[in-house]
Amino acid sequence: MSWRLAVPVVAVVAGCGRSGVLEERAPPPATLAQTPFLAEPHALPTPEHGLVFDGVDDRIQAFQNPAFDIAGALTIEAWILAESVANESHILSHHDDGAEQGWLLMIRTERAAFRMYGNPGQFDVGQTVPEPLSAGVWHHLAGTFDGDRKLTIYVDGLVSQTSLTPSSTAAAPCPTPFEIGVSTDGGGFPFHGVIDEARVSRGLRYDGPFAPPRDRFEADADAVGLWHLDETEPALDSASDGLDGILGSG
Repeated sequence: MSWRLAVPVVAVVAGCGRSGVLEERAPPPATLAQTPFLAEPHALPTPEHGLVFDGVDDRIQAFQNPAFDIAGALTIEAWILAESVANESHILSHHDDGAEQGWLLMIRTERAAFRMYGNPGQFDVGQTVPEPLSAGVWHHLAGTFDGDRKLTIYVDGLVSQTSLTPSSTAAAPCPTPFEIGVSTDGGGFPFHGVIDEARVSRGLRYDGPFAPPRDRFEADADAVGLWHLDETEPALDSASDGLDGILGSG
């Protein structure tokens, strides 16, 4: 397993399991994930942003914390550059399918999708929209729940799809960790590409079309967790709850 920042420094986890140290190595030849890093629509002030996930077993894990169990409205978002959208892959995950608990942001059937498990029931939005995602370009994805019945998935600031639950509900609390790049539920569905600016928030950040934030996300009072996935400390949580992750594979 080889961890890489998008450009220009390579971050590698030395050791096995989910622990290790970061070391610098010379960057490998450019890949699809590296070459268009500053291409539209995503343009950050400097290029030392974003973490490359290998699509096999790369992940960032933050241990289970009640802060992830948001009782009311919530927003889950990240910038992604996917090498492929053909297979299901989980971007931000805090869920247990069998117990019907939690939520996740993912790519499924070549579409951006948001899933939430209510009390009770599984609710999905985004899997049946006409237009698929494009591989090899940046997309801002956001899944929102209004705290009552409405789930929405946004792609690049536009409403991709909205769905209503049968009755008022809330996300069911989940005892699993939070993962970036794989499924919390068993570690499957790995993401292949670059993930940047992952944020989990209390409340409804978006309620209609919006201009996706192109600068670094802010760790404001509503941010439960914010991972800039930067060169120096890629798994550091910049929000006040301090939900730092650890780099891992396998």
